[in-house]
Amino acid sequence: MSILLFFLGFYISLIFPELETEVVRGRNESINGLKYHFWLEINGQVIDLTVDQFKGYSIPIYAENIHPLAEEFVEDKRESIDAYMGYYCDKVLEIDRFSKAMSSIGSKLKHAGWEYA
Repeated sequence: MSILLFFLGFYISLIFPELETEVVRGRNESINGLKYHFWLEINGQVIDLTVDQFKGYSIPIYAENIHPLAEEFVEDKRESIDAYMGYYCDKVLEIDRFSKAMSSIGSKLKHAGWEYA
């Protein structure tokens, strides 16, 4: 999973704890092997920050009802953002880097007009 996706999901869960923030893992099995792709769903709305890596997409997806890659990536796993907290905070991040990244995301969301950022 993209660390940026994790940060966004974590940030949203802090600011809006009443929203259901989930990480969805899609799976694609083909003759080329097994591939995974991750995105967020917030109260059922798709947020995919890395969809631009796929042909035909040049910008992230925000607030779609159905993931446009749903036929290519079948949902394999769905978990609350909280399930990823231990892994990212304990194994991937240092607290100083985590704090700076959260601050940066907050600033960017505020610049984009988010009232609660």
